[in-house]
Amino acid sequence: MTTYTVSWEEYLEIYQDHLPQPSVGSFVSCVVIGIAVGVFGALLTYNVDPGGKLIASVFLWLSFPIFVGAFWDLKYRTNKRKLRAIKGLQTVYRKYHSSQHAFAFDQSKWTYEDDASKHEVPWTALQSAAERQHVIELSAKGAYTVVPKRSFGEKELDELRLIALPYTRSGWAFRVGFLDFVLTEVPTLWRNHPFLMAEGHAAGFVFSGLIASMAYEQTGRVAVWGWLLAASIFFLTVTTQFWYFLIKYQTSHKQLREASEVEFSDRGLFTHTAKWDSFIAWANFRGFRETGRCFLLNINETRYYLYSKRGLSSDQRASLRQLFKSKLAEE
Repeated sequence: MTTYTVSWEEYLEIYQDHLPQPSVGSFVSCVVIGIAVGVFGALLTYNVDPGGKLIASVFLWLSFPIFVGAFWDLKYRTNKRKLRAIKGLQTVYRKYHSSQHAFAFDQSKWTYEDDASKHEVPWTALQSAAERQHVIELSAKGAYTVVPKRSFGEKELDELRLIALPYTRSGWAFRVGFLDFVLTEVPTLWRNHPFLMAEGHAAGFVFSGLIASMAYEQTGRVAVWGWLLAASIFFLTVTTQFWYFLIKYQTSHKQLREASEVEFSDRGLFTHTAKWDSFIAWANFRGFRETGRCFLLNINETRYYLYSKRGLSSDQRASLRQLFKSKLAEE
């Protein structure tokens, strides 16, 4: 049995990619809204009668707190969320992982022991496993351990990989393109929040309609600017969801753009990337859904794994579809 103590740096490596990051998509959306509100306020203030200029200027001044809020969220609120998340991880680390542990495995089970308890888990009960640069994670119902790779020799580490992270190099290569992502995320957003999306679009259409009606009553340069503003708001109302997911795809979802190889088996799915390898058992998924461009394996109502159909033959798609139906409920 191997004894070890997980360092804080090794434990943090597991969650490094999941720490709060600046929401560039939300920032850009707020800035665009602030510009639209400011331009509308400026035009409205310029065109109304002197007695109504004070009220009309409210829209102009409203753009400033929108800009301030956007920069504050990008710069300071994200840092606070990140520090809060790290403090929470440090608490968990000190409580469960900072003391000495022991680990052993054979072909039938893995065993780990800490100061308080000892667990023996058959490999058939393994729910997930992951290999990162310095550690290996193993998880089952009621059992979770992190083992530094420095605790093993190369031969022993290879044996553990063969059992927990079988990789036969016979899977499919996946890479989610922008159209795959956006044409899945936008319908999913409408599906999950139909009333909120409908209300937001209705407000944008009404707003642009009001400006268009004001421009209709004007002449010359004022009318031209009014029509341009109304058209801009209409355009943003229709397309903002697509721009938002484009920014999200390019920033917070970088892993989607990376090529990965996925193998599906009776046990679950294995994923190989340049940075890490992972195994997830079918029991972790609640169901699957198929769109015109992708397969979605649902973890819960809001989280899912996305696999593009691009590059797959019709036979390969049919094979995956049949496997998913045999293992998961179709949603």
